[in-house]
Amino acid sequence: MSKTNFTRKYKESKHLTLAIRIILSNLIKEAEKCKKKKLPFMSKRTMAKILGVSPQTVLNEIKRGTVRTKQKVNNKVKYKDEYSPIYGQYVYETNRIKSHNKSKSEKVKEFLEYAEKLILEDKLSPDVVIGRALAMGIFTKEEVVCVNTLYRYIDEGRLKVKNIDLKEKVRRKKRKTKPKENKKILGISIDERPAHIDNREEFGHFEIDTVHGKKGESTCLLTLTERKTRKGIVVLIDFKDSESVTYALNKIMEKYPPGIIKSITADNGAEFSTLGEYFLNVVDVYFAHPYSAFERGGNENFNKLIRQFVPKGTSIDDYNRQYIENIVDIINNTPRRILGYQTANEAFNKEVRAIIKQSA
Repeated sequence: MSKTNFTRKYKESKHLTLAIRIILSNLIKEAEKCKKKKLPFMSKRTMAKILGVSPQTVLNEIKRGTVRTKQKVNNKVKYKDEYSPIYGQYVYETNRIKSHNKSKSEKVKEFLEYAEKLILEDKLSPDVVIGRALAMGIFTKEEVVCVNTLYRYIDEGRLKVKNIDLKEKVRRKKRKTKPKENKKILGISIDERPAHIDNREEFGHFEIDTVHGKKGESTCLLTLTERKTRKGIVVLIDFKDSESVTYALNKIMEKYPPGIIKSITADNGAEFSTLGEYFLNVVDVYFAHPYSAFERGGNENFNKLIRQFVPKGTSIDDYNRQYIENIVDIINNTPRRILGYQTANEAFNKEVRAIIKQSA
């Protein structure tokens, strides 16, 4: 094998192997023989070139693998330093074990226990667990894993959490929708809603809807969601009609100071048909386009969260007011990534305090 091919072969190796160390040992011995005979001998730099490594690597390896041997010559004990490829390999492997870093999961063991508890007990998503821990200063960036890694640990079974515990880790099937006939808009169209409401810059603009139970059942939940803070308000009403909705909404508005509820966006359900007329000059009422639930996306998402506790097809009559209040508290006190890992209650209360302070 030529020197060129020899060099190319060993340049592929990141670390010296035992075979290369043996070759290095032979090169050193040959150089020492030539030196004793006062003949030209191979330098460490040339050895490095042959092995395809840097000269410093050769010097470090010789230092690492040099051992002192004891020899008896003419009844006299002499000590000699010489390079041993076996000892060099031993030192290398020992150092590799000592310098081996602990796995990431071992370093973040405390955080994983914390995450496991919040996911299983508080039903938080991995993303919220990580974001909240960082936002509240419970853990530093070095003490947590990223969202993808946490999901991978769950898939690998490193946590007690199973995929079934992750409600959002479900692939939704696209619904096949049939084109529907246009429906008349009940009042002022969402097209006329100001831009500052659309982009969620201003506080006090709500979306409204109802959540139904069994088919044909009159009892339902009236839900409102504040667009900026995602705060949800839920009222249990006995009938799904315009009179019940108007009465319940009026009671909600009485609980808050003026300026908290500035506008309401509804769909074109018959239960909302009198909102525009009843609350004229009180709040602005806008109506989304027919069959366009995405135009009230915040409220639709809030209703989806309610469905985790009140599944479709179950009777609303099976749940008392206290149960409904409890699930609303759970949702409003869950940290949200979109709110910088604040809860909806925290964000909402901060806005209310600012309005009260400004009006004082």
